[in-house]
Amino acid sequence: HADALQARQQQVLALLSGAKLEAAETLLARAVPLALALPVNDRTRVKLELAQAMTLAAKGDREDARQDLQALHARLVAAVGERDPASMEVLNELASVQRAVGDMKDARDNMEKLVPLRRQVLGEDHEDTLASISNLSILRMMAGETEGAVALQRQLLELHTRRLGSEHPMTLHTRSTLATMMVDSGDAEAALPIMRDALEARVRVLGADHPMTLRTRLNLATAYARLRNYPSALALEEEVIAARTRVLGSRHPDTLAILINHAGTLLRAGQARECVGLLIRTMPSAREVLGVKHPRMQDAMLILADASMLIGEHAAALASYQELFDTRLELQGEAHPQTIVAAWN
Repeated sequence: HADALQARQQQVLALLSGAKLEAAETLLARAVPLALALPVNDRTRVKLELAQAMTLAAKGDREDARQDLQALHARLVAAVGERDPASMEVLNELASVQRAVGDMKDARDNMEKLVPLRRQVLGEDHEDTLASISNLSILRMMAGETEGAVALQRQLLELHTRRLGSEHPMTLHTRSTLATMMVDSGDAEAALPIMRDALEARVRVLGADHPMTLRTRLNLATAYARLRNYPSALALEEEVIAARTRVLGSRHPDTLAILINHAGTLLRAGQARECVGLLIRTMPSAREVLGVKHPRMQDAMLILADASMLIGEHAAALASYQELFDTRLELQGEAHPQTIVAAWN
């Protein structure tokens, strides 16, 4: 019965949100064959088939998930057309999986199709349309289409401001993302006032120690660093370090990550000796908590090596360069560009 299948679909979603993949698979194995008797675009059937693909993706079988979603989308378009809500929902999930497997071109192309469809069918202010615009702006940014990405993010900010108000968390998130995109596209000077406003609003609405407030503070520090205003960048990073240490503890992964980031800013600011001192204090905990294979730990190895060279500690620099090379060789192989750079160092 359709109601029973809908209940199973809700159970599956609850299991997936709790990362209980085996239980979700077992339930889907019973429910999906029954759901195939429903119309191809029935919401419960589509949700169950989507959940089946998402379970594959969560298990790491992303290529199988992509193929299943491509087949499902083709069936839906053939049966009910590309403007049907079910077709659009599956296209959205397909783009998400394509992005996860590194197929950025197809992911962006599919999102370029989806945004105008959702605008026409659902309306510009619909939450699904807004989510698609956000995803497309990120995909454009990842493809190096910075001008198009920033333009789309500006549109999104206007829509969120009109729909939710200027201080709604989603509006603040969009404003902060716009400023970050502007920094990444080389327009840090113009991004500064937007980012300052976003930070002030987040402190006012969410509080000084909220994770999103701290993230905006870090983004502002990055903008200052891009403009070589290192005193302002370092001061903001120190505020985040103090807050994360107070709230999360000194050995929390997020605290260790900002300490490593701070060491990199110290190095760029010409404070190589202070950078080395900070990393010598931080890296023992980072090794235990993050592990040597963690990207931030590899960043720490490189920063320590570069800083050690600058202060004349060549043996320490060589040891750190060697550790970085050994780690990347094991993880990525000798032909990977990062391994080659590590070998050159």
